[in-house]
Amino acid sequence: MLTITNDRYINSQSVCQLLLKIVEAVGHGAITVVLDNARYQKCKLVQDYAEILGIELLFLPAPIHERLVLPMPIAYAIFSFLHLLATH
Repeated sequence: MLTITNDRYINSQSVCQLLLKIVEAVGHGAITVVLDNARYQKCKLVQDYAEILGIELLFLPAPIHERLVLPMPIAYAIFSFLHLLATH
């Protein structure tokens, strides 16, 4: 499991930095990152950078995400589990 924290404003550039940190930490191999549909995650810059790094971006379907009203620790646990399934 990889934990990366950010205490600043999140935008497309910080998502690209996150992707680079993931590649640096994980190394070679198939990497899939599960994301919601935030604009700064789904923009062309992030998608192009992920492709350069060899990362597959898996976006949660918007209708499901919009109905997903869970306390953050539970949501984080679910998304972490999905990420683990997608990457192993």
